[in-house]
Amino acid sequence: MTQEQMENAMNFIVEQQAKFSIDLDRMKESHEQRMKEIEAVQTVHQELMEQLTEASLNAFKAIAELSKAQKQTDKKLSETDDRLNILINVVETHISNHNGKH
Repeated sequence: MTQEQMENAMNFIVEQQAKFSIDLDRMKESHEQRMKEIEAVQTVHQELMEQLTEASLNAFKAIAELSKAQKQTDKKLSETDDRLNILINVVETHISNHNGKH
């Protein structure tokens, strides 16, 4: 190999190394940017999970309160049914005792 060929080969290697170094720097920058984006997404995800957890807990509390209220309503309705049945019996007895009598 001649001196000129040797210099050309060395220049080629140096140029390739410089390009490789530039490409590697670009990849590092790109990687750092993607990592920042991933961290931002993780933060948003965590916030959403916390909000979802809070909303779920609130929904469970509301369901428990509705269940309790429904039980109270059922009890009151049953009491009303009992009183209404008593009134119906009184009215029926009154009507049957006075049926045809004025």
